[in-house]
Amino acid sequence: MMMYKRTKSILKKCVPLILCLSLILTSLLLVNPIVVNATSSTYYVDAANDADTNDGMTLLTPYKTIQKAASMAQAGDTVNIRGGTLID
Repeated sequence: MMMYKRTKSILKKCVPLILCLSLILTSLLLVNPIVVNATSSTYYVDAANDADTNDGMTLLTPYKTIQKAASMAQAGDTVNIRGGTLID
């Protein structure tokens, strides 16, 4: 009977500490920041341009076709298409 009371007393003292430590460890695991070095690009298309040899990165150096911009773009990139008639 004495052993039972002693064990119960130890558990009463340790349970709050164990719960506190488990909460701290869980929060450290869940809140660990994920660093993503994602960069996005913006491409420009203008049918009035001469050819698709430009870099497509500015309004002054746009691609001629949407297909060229689509082939260069990756997830998260933006393709701006100038107004007018584009024939691909």
